[in-house]
Amino acid sequence: SALRLPCAGAGNAFVIVASRSHLSAETEDYIEEKRKIYPRVELVSVGSSIKICRVCEGAADEYPRFAPTMEWDTAAGHAIAKASGVEIYQVGKEEPLVYNKPDLLNPWFIVKRNNTRNRC
Repeated sequence: SALRLPCAGAGNAFVIVASRSHLSAETEDYIEEKRKIYPRVELVSVGSSIKICRVCEGAADEYPRFAPTMEWDTAAGHAIAKASGVEIYQVGKEEPLVYNKPDLLNPWFIVKRNNTRNRC
């Protein structure tokens, strides 16, 4: 039997995936802002591409990245995200990441679904 992702149901926490080893002050500030909105915020640490996929599958609500990444770090995950209805937005803009730029360094970004309360 198939299960359409993201699926409804899971816990009550707002789940953020982030890197504990690259947790910048800006990421910590972002998480603190979410704690003002949601009664329970859970932080999960996994590899970069996996973080994008966790949001795609509905196991996480957001992935904020306020630290350097390159296009090759995000391109495959971004393709999966787009196919699953998730977008990777540049911080401070409602514009997705773009690729094949002269400078391959990504701007800061946030991976998020349109409906963050419908997750596995």
